[in-house]
Amino acid sequence: IFPAMQRVVDRVLQEFSNDVSLFEELLKSFKADMNDQQRRTDTMEQRTQEAARGREKLQLAKRRGTHQIQSLLRKHGLPQPAAAFLSKTWLDQLVFILLRDKQGERGEVWRNAVAISETLVGLFEPELDPAVQSARLRGIPDLKREISEAVQRMGSYSHSALDALFELLDN
Repeated sequence: IFPAMQRVVDRVLQEFSNDVSLFEELLKSFKADMNDQQRRTDTMEQRTQEAARGREKLQLAKRRGTHQIQSLLRKHGLPQPAAAFLSKTWLDQLVFILLRDKQGERGEVWRNAVAISETLVGLFEPELDPAVQSARLRGIPDLKREISEAVQRMGSYSHSALDALFELLDN
């Protein structure tokens, strides 16, 4: 607000003689400058608060997604490509869902993403009944399609992690 104050003082020093109407004009101008400054300050404060809320929401989503992935990875050992895919690309997918889907963990999109990751982990479960294992193996093409569609919707993802996972599933 200092430049506005400086303009008022300069005009008083340069233009004031005996006409006090100058003060009324300067007061209106100064009030307008004060209102503009208050609007800018309010806008900056609002944006700062929104940014802080966004960062907090992102941290919470990352923690929740990490917890979900870690609980899957602890079930049993996974081949490196599957573990890497889940730890990076699929974690990003879960975080993306939590940030974008209004229903969050209660929503169908979240449940589907968790089901896909559970299906993927289930393929590598040791000591599976041969009939169950055979049924899971027949579902690999559908699983690959669902994973591919999900990461495509996300936009940015690690192509190499996805390729490595798909190569593992193909083998």
